[in-house]
Amino acid sequence: MHYTDILDVDKKNVQKARKYSLSIMDEEMSVEEVIRALHEKNISVEPEEYFYALQVISENTDNEETLINAFPGMFKAFEAHLKPEPPRKFSKDHPLRLYRQENEAMYDYFDDGVHMLRYEFDQAAWIRYAKEAQVYKTHLARKQNQLYPRLGDKGITGPLRILWSYDDDVKNALTEFEKAALDGNEKAIQSAFYTVYDVTAFLMRIEEKLLYPAAFKLLTLNEFIKMEVGDDEIGYAFIEPPAHSQKERQMMRGLEILMLHHDGSDLSGDTILNLSTGRMSLRQLNLMLGHLPFDLTFIDENDLVRFYNSRADRLFPRSAGVIGRDVKNCHPRESLAKVEALIEDLRTGQRAYADFWYPRGEEMILVRYIAVRDSSDVFRGILEMAMDLAPFQKIEGVHRLADEYGQRKKAGE
Repeated sequence: MHYTDILDVDKKNVQKARKYSLSIMDEEMSVEEVIRALHEKNISVEPEEYFYALQVISENTDNEETLINAFPGMFKAFEAHLKPEPPRKFSKDHPLRLYRQENEAMYDYFDDGVHMLRYEFDQAAWIRYAKEAQVYKTHLARKQNQLYPRLGDKGITGPLRILWSYDDDVKNALTEFEKAALDGNEKAIQSAFYTVYDVTAFLMRIEEKLLYPAAFKLLTLNEFIKMEVGDDEIGYAFIEPPAHSQKERQMMRGLEILMLHHDGSDLSGDTILNLSTGRMSLRQLNLMLGHLPFDLTFIDENDLVRFYNSRADRLFPRSAGVIGRDVKNCHPRESLAKVEALIEDLRTGQRAYADFWYPRGEEMILVRYIAVRDSSDVFRGILEMAMDLAPFQKIEGVHRLADEYGQRKKAGE
């Protein structure tokens, strides 16, 4: 269903929110002037009404960049005029409750950092602290792979582009914080800490006051239950994984796999598949793909995500929630134009493949995008492969199978 059919909003409130937000975006009024106007006219809106207004603004603007840049001022103006979410009874493993618990844990984490600033500088302690902070990226990955795609299914795009932009601000700040800690300059570490604090606190306020209340109204209980499977696959930040009922988990996972991976067809794990160069059972094929030492993702000719290999040590988190969704909705605005250009080059044959590599902590990430074509040279999609090259960069000399097992044989092993 479309968001316009789901959200029961007061259209007058939506119009007011749109009017004053546009006045900030178009620089017709300052943030302070809008705050005074909202106060004098006693205007307040529901979180979902403001979410609705943001989507309408996005649909009618030619420059989404302007909207994203203006959003901090817009949110500052309306933050105190968003009606508080009424008390709700969430189950202990409801995704929205877990998101909130992670944010509470992040606030506690920041309190620890503020206390550290009062004591004698200890680089080793700051390195440990900054490394621990990186786990919050899991919170962001779960949102982007689980919550955002389901909201996208309802026609919500503009607010998600805004949120993804600030997700990236947080990820970048966390990365720079760890770099500063490793470099060891005290003032740079303090500055990086306060940057992380500011951008993360801003994002969490958006989540708490706007995203989560709107998501509650837009998604059904069944959709939240389905999210639990993918949430477990990606992981959690600062909190213990919820103790789900194993029977419930197995049932939901079975249904998810059946519907998403097999389009509802009746295939068991023992079904034999005739491949181009062999025959394997479906179970064997899934096991083989899951044990490959690299990430695989396949996007079809319509730019829809059709497959990813599920393995324990994926470099880039994935969940079943991305299957069947447009790959363009899986990237932040900063990289979207580049992604579209790469897809076009691969689609038209300008490139057969493209390699990109960069360091990430102790890893050296290689990502290769390969144009997939059939025997008639018709474009059928793109295969994305990602792996960590760091272990291979350390290889020296020669180590043959015959060398190792020959020595074992001589030693009588």
